[in-house]
Amino acid sequence: MADDTPLQRQATKLVDEAIKTLSYPDKRRRVALRRALGKSPEDPAVRAAHMVVAPVLPTGCDQATERAFYAVASMIAAQPRDARDNTTGSDEDEAEESEQDQADDAVPVDQMESLGATLGRAVGADELREKTMEARLHLMCRQDLDGIHRHLPRLIATLRAELLPVSWTRLTIDLARWGRQRDLVTKRWLQDYYRKVHDEKTKRVKNKQKSEGEDQ
Repeated sequence: MADDTPLQRQATKLVDEAIKTLSYPDKRRRVALRRALGKSPEDPAVRAAHMVVAPVLPTGCDQATERAFYAVASMIAAQPRDARDNTTGSDEDEAEESEQDQADDAVPVDQMESLGATLGRAVGADELREKTMEARLHLMCRQDLDGIHRHLPRLIATLRAELLPVSWTRLTIDLARWGRQRDLVTKRWLQDYYRKVHDEKTKRVKNKQKSEGEDQ
């Protein structure tokens, strides 16, 4: 696999810039990103979003990478109010998030939590319905480039409405890989999903057994 370090660096910058729009007094930048949700970069409705995305977009990138950057920025901006507040948080939380964004440059991409792992952890912890989320993940994995950008925003909105965390940097990179390495990305999403479901369910059983043992 090609070295993703330059892409990771730019993806981290993108996430940082998109998150900043959530707390800007001037809401025009966030509104511009929200209008771009689910649209291709060529769509006239996306024109205002270029002021946020273009400065951090990798030079000469392919279509999948370009769409990934615009899609993730718009999904960050389009989060429900509670999720936006959860993303920005207090001044202390923002400082911690800034440190985490910087740390993302040092963490290998494949060690960040994938979308599949996020769904699996939530399902295993009984926070989301298993049959529904499993079906939706398999639907995502069957999509071509246009399809994934058509279906993904609704799934991400569901996660953020439940205040479930999303690794925006990892999601950006996975979507950027979709054009040439979709099968690899989807394989990892599914492996991560089933692994996390198993691990979380096993943990719940052990905790229940431990609790019952203490009550006796």
